[in-house]
Amino acid sequence: MAEEQSFLRRLDRVSDRASVLEVGRSVQGRPIRLVVTGPPRTREEIAAGSSALFVCTQHGNEPAGREACLQRARDHAASADGATVLFLPTANPDGVVATARANARGIDINRDHLRLNTPEARAIAAVIRDYKPDLLGDLHEYSASGASRVLFQDPGQQHPNSDAAISQLSNALNSQYAAPAVRTAGFSTGNYSPQPEEGILQVMGGLKHSAALLVETPRQGTLSTTQRVKAHRTAIDAVLKMRRDRASELAQVTAAAAQRAASEGAAGNQKYYFTPTNYTTRPACGYRLTTTQQQLAQRALDLHGIKTTPAGTSTTVAMAQFTQPVIPLLLDSRANQELTAAQQIAC
Repeated sequence: MAEEQSFLRRLDRVSDRASVLEVGRSVQGRPIRLVVTGPPRTREEIAAGSSALFVCTQHGNEPAGREACLQRARDHAASADGATVLFLPTANPDGVVATARANARGIDINRDHLRLNTPEARAIAAVIRDYKPDLLGDLHEYSASGASRVLFQDPGQQHPNSDAAISQLSNALNSQYAAPAVRTAGFSTGNYSPQPEEGILQVMGGLKHSAALLVETPRQGTLSTTQRVKAHRTAIDAVLKMRRDRASELAQVTAAAAQRAASEGAAGNQKYYFTPTNYTTRPACGYRLTTTQQQLAQRALDLHGIKTTPAGTSTTVAMAQFTQPVIPLLLDSRANQELTAAQQIAC
């Protein structure tokens, strides 16, 4: 970690195209750093424009993605590319120090992107809220003795509440850009199909209107460390190629998806899934929280960018906002991981 800190300090010092920001602290107090690369822009300018975010080493015993992110942060800072590219090289610093999958409390960060119980997941949520990336890359490694394939999340496995146009972009990011690029670089590829759990970053990215890609290299397989880092660098480059090729489309589609979510939330006439098999065709138009419920949920609501409104002795959360796909997952008793069972407000 000391070597990374020295590297990032130097990058911040020598390049006016790189800013290193502390966006949180781990359970054990280690800094979680965001590297913002590209032409100097304010946070508000980046959020209003188009950007890509790469989250690396959510699992501390998966080092190849972290190395690839540090290399590509350096390379993009030294380039003339006009895009803003964001890197979280070490999302789980305590896990990296301990060579452990989970954080220092034994929690898998990549199952916590809905409830946000961990400071590490909260830091990532704040970055997504504040910068609103159009593209999201999540870099991992998997444990399988003798494995050689680079795996991608099955592009057909999208959360049913994700906007259809965002799901199409995620599919294109996988099948038209990342997987072909990795194969061209000399690797074999494959898909795996876990359930689209809301706590997984790649799934939450889709719910927040980012085209998202999850990449896994075989940590205990036949590929060397150098090869695994190369595969992740290739995937990063493929994401950035899609941004260059389709920048205008990405900006338009993500903005339109956010608008549709707010409109659907106001109308309450679209099917909403609490789980992959449990849905309603008449969702609520909002939720009412007691003071106790508001105190319990407010931090997570704020970090997800969900707006609340005081209403006498209670607080209301309208569904007519761009975060509509996430709100009932936190506040409805029919959801799997709700923070609190708030009172539904009928349309």
